[in-house]
Amino acid sequence: MKLLNLKKGIIYSHDYIYRVIKEGYSKGAFEYIGIYKREGKNGVSLLVKVKDLPVIYDVQFVGNEELSSEELRKAIGVPENPQELIEQQTGYISGPAVEEKLKLMRLVPIGRPLTVEEIEEMVRRIKLRYALEGYPNVKVKYKIVPVKGASKLVFYIEEGRREYVERIEIKGLKHLSEGEIKDVMELEEPNIFLLRFHPPFSPIVLKNDIKNIERYLRSKGYFEGKVENYSVKVSKNGGVTVTIRIHEGVRYKVGKVKLEGNTYFGYKELTKNFIKKLKKEGGYFDRRLVELLKEEILKRYKNLGLYFTRVDIETEPNPGTKTVDILVKVYESPPTYNRWTEIRGNYETRDYVIRRELELHEGDLVTEERVKWSKIWVQRLGYYAGVEVKPELLTPEYAKTRVKVKERFTGQFSVGIGYSETSGLSGFLSLRKGNFLGTGDIIGLTLSWGEYAKNYSFSYTRKWFLRKPQDLNVSLYSSSHDYDTYNVAYKGFSTTLTRRFWHYWKWHVGLDLQSIDYSDISPDASIYVKEAAQFNSATILRFGFERDTRDNYLFPSEGSFFSLNERIGGILGGDEKFAKVTLKGSIYKKDPFFDSGTIFSLRGQVGSIGTWGGVDITPIDERFFVGGDYTIRGYKYGYAGPLDPNTKDPIGADKMWTLSAEADYPIKKDFFYVAAFADMGNGANSWGKLFSDIKAGVGFGIRFITPMAPIRLDFAWKLKKVEGDTNNFRVHLVIGSYF
Repeated sequence: MKLLNLKKGIIYSHDYIYRVIKEGYSKGAFEYIGIYKREGKNGVSLLVKVKDLPVIYDVQFVGNEELSSEELRKAIGVPENPQELIEQQTGYISGPAVEEKLKLMRLVPIGRPLTVEEIEEMVRRIKLRYALEGYPNVKVKYKIVPVKGASKLVFYIEEGRREYVERIEIKGLKHLSEGEIKDVMELEEPNIFLLRFHPPFSPIVLKNDIKNIERYLRSKGYFEGKVENYSVKVSKNGGVTVTIRIHEGVRYKVGKVKLEGNTYFGYKELTKNFIKKLKKEGGYFDRRLVELLKEEILKRYKNLGLYFTRVDIETEPNPGTKTVDILVKVYESPPTYNRWTEIRGNYETRDYVIRRELELHEGDLVTEERVKWSKIWVQRLGYYAGVEVKPELLTPEYAKTRVKVKERFTGQFSVGIGYSETSGLSGFLSLRKGNFLGTGDIIGLTLSWGEYAKNYSFSYTRKWFLRKPQDLNVSLYSSSHDYDTYNVAYKGFSTTLTRRFWHYWKWHVGLDLQSIDYSDISPDASIYVKEAAQFNSATILRFGFERDTRDNYLFPSEGSFFSLNERIGGILGGDEKFAKVTLKGSIYKKDPFFDSGTIFSLRGQVGSIGTWGGVDITPIDERFFVGGDYTIRGYKYGYAGPLDPNTKDPIGADKMWTLSAEADYPIKKDFFYVAAFADMGNGANSWGKLFSDIKAGVGFGIRFITPMAPIRLDFAWKLKKVEGDTNNFRVHLVIGSYF
């Protein structure tokens, strides 16, 4: 009776009984409720007859072949082992708190009575899940099967024939391209390069695509544009041809651009770039440019410290003049200061590790630049799957900054095999722990062994050494390499101090102390190897600086990189006495003309090494080997530089330069690109020869962008043959980034 809220002593009325029955059904526990009145001397007696809905303890799927039961469970929100989940949700409730327990049980879609409406909703979700996989004609029936005091809900599924998109035809276009329309659609055509052979067809997705197309037409200024009609033709084998006819109409131009509420900045300051881009577009309305105008206005205000300024933009199309006026309303906020910073989500990381990376501190004026760089520095730690830095308004003048991180596992254990021209077939084992003990420090151990090379190293990086934005790295290493005509082994100690300054700049200084052991030198070995074999030790001082504005380290699309590095051997002792300088630079830019998404890049490097202190021998492992994956593609490693006159093996160069131009066109943005490139350069032992015998290679390639690293496969042709490497064509595989 508690569920029906009936008790002795209540005042009887027809309206009250009606509400009791209605509310009883709404609680989803009864299949039938009947209340009968009997009048007597002492008042009214009620006879209540109810039939409970069966308790559904689990679900089962019959007839599903294309979708697994696990996938269908996810679709309807019923987990595996639902009884355990229910016990976790409601097991702690006891006593008379029936309503509370029932309320919590409703959060779990199983383990309780289900209404017809709830079951029908599950049926709808199953059909939707199948429709998205290309089964628009699926049939779903259900039956409640009693099983010892509870019941099982069984869904019987007839999947029907799968339908897939064979072709999408866009008709009626006069100015827009088919590619533009297809890019805003979720339905996709087959694509061999993306291994998309039979993309699923769904009427539900198609209806949503029609809305997306009309939304896109308006965003490009076709305010009268619409989808006139569309048709679907299904072949015998299930292939679907979708035909969409579009009426573009006249494309509206921008009429007046009006601003309201701006007192800190003038009209020209806020609209100058927008007007410039608008003229470049022929004056036509484009929602993308309008959004850029909004972003630019907000950026100006936020960097002034008026962080919570709001900008609303209204468009007013005029069918008579075929123009659209733009009204920009600016709601300026007062200057806002950060009262406190709250760190969340750092279960392993200590608070100070995150706080020291922030550029927005307590008491600071809140600006977009401080918020942006706070997020960048925390992200660059590499310990978090997600980073959010969000100021939240407390009063008009004060805010709190909420820094929320999502930690990821920073310990890495890797075992694998690989192959390269220099190391042959090799295996490796790597142990690395970032954010060691929550301090932000990094500890690592690497073991690798192969046909021709072995390497063992241990390293430790102390972040924010001496409480400054600088890192101190210390490492011990032992490596050996077996070449055709000699073997060489190194053992040593290395330390590097890296300090960042300003936003994009770093400098570093380091020291390497190592022993060198040449062995098994063949009589056929190069004279340069035999000369270098007299070196037993090296003390190398390293220093340099770099500027890096790339938007992404793995696969940049904008920004630039520049570095200058110096290595000096022998100044603090050791047999090798040399000075080596390397200058590298690269620039990346997206297509500014056609907005095709193509990424253009230009990379170059120049290097020189010389001896000092009466030593005329340049260490062979410090020389420049030009040709190969990272310098001039089309050539084997080192064969675009000097060769031993006797063995025709590369011996490295004292001087070098390379220049590479590349264009990467997106087949699928941020995942798959095709590329065309041209490389040129040379390696020589004198400046005069450096520019007299230039080598070059051209080709094309493909790029797969993965979360770990980009995979680059290049097919390159050399434009000038060299001794020892007479093939015209070479394939290059690189996992990782260039500089």
